[in-house]
Amino acid sequence: MKRLVLALIAATALAGCSPSRHETTTAQAKVSGTSAPATVTSAFQKDHPNSMIKKVQKQTYPNGVVHYEFTFVDDNGHQQTVEYSAAGEQLPEH
Repeated sequence: MKRLVLALIAATALAGCSPSRHETTTAQAKVSGTSAPATVTSAFQKDHPNSMIKKVQKQTYPNGVVHYEFTFVDDNGHQQTVEYSAAGEQLPEH
């Protein structure tokens, strides 16, 4: 009986140390504007004409979903960030 209790305590302690299944770790990689899929780059250029792209970052989420984050300077000289899905849809700010 004592061994069973000790085994249960050890199992509980180990389970508490394991990483959570609900972590939201995102893999990120910088890509050039031309390295992003054409549909994504075209959508960005359509939505933000006359803007200068400073950086594009590919974000891959644990569930496999990919987003592209564009950092750019708009035609008024303000730096902004916008995110697009891999299908070229602009995503709401979050």
